[in-house]
Amino acid sequence: MTSPGSRRRGAQPGRAAMSAMELMTTIAVAVLLAGMSVASLLPALRRGKVAEAASTIDAANQEARTRARLEPSGDTVTYGVRLVGNVQPNRVEVLRNDASGVEVIQRFDFNRNVQIHQGDNPLAGTMEWYFQPRTGYPLDATQQITAIGAVLPGDPRHLSLRTHDGRNRYGVAIYEIGLVSAEVF
Repeated sequence: MTSPGSRRRGAQPGRAAMSAMELMTTIAVAVLLAGMSVASLLPALRRGKVAEAASTIDAANQEARTRARLEPSGDTVTYGVRLVGNVQPNRVEVLRNDASGVEVIQRFDFNRNVQIHQGDNPLAGTMEWYFQPRTGYPLDATQQITAIGAVLPGDPRHLSLRTHDGRNRYGVAIYEIGLVSAEVF
């Protein structure tokens, strides 16, 4: 029988320590799994940023619409929404328009990876619409009740949000009654 001090350390059954090779292998496997997780997570994050931008347009639209519905019908104040596509980051603004001019009362910037498109091209300037006092129906520049972006993809009037690579797309439409519809296409 050997005494406990005469045994070699590496030969002990149930030892508690790891060798350097085992430690390096464990770290390599952990790094590999983390890399695979990040690679699969990035597309989901991009989709989320486009969905967040669509929700932001909806929130701005509802804010302007609610303010317009609270205005007396004879008042000259209107509230609206402006999409700004000619600056980075693209953004949406809630507007107040009266005799003294247009005032931005709220501004929401999108993620830098999200672009506003009209038809197949990025929005080169701005797009805005206002809401009729009391009813909250959207008006175009000619003061006609209209739908915004409510056409098929590929149509030059179609409104969408996209990532720079074009893989993630949300069609956005504001219907004649003022409600927003956003869907993946």
